[in-house]
Amino acid sequence: MLMIKGNDLHVNRLTLEKGEVEIEGRIDSLTYSEIAGYNKQGESFLGRLFK
Repeated sequence: MLMIKGNDLHVNRLTLEKGEVEIEGRIDSLTYSEIAGYNKQGESFLGRLFK
């Protein structure tokens, strides 16, 4: 699970199949936590996001 906090945030694009998100605005914090069984491909969301 990824929690994004900030001001004037706007999601421009969200692709759940690929685990991609494009966000505009001021991001103050990103909080990531692993959830057992959530990951089907064996690679974390942030691992795919920051390739």
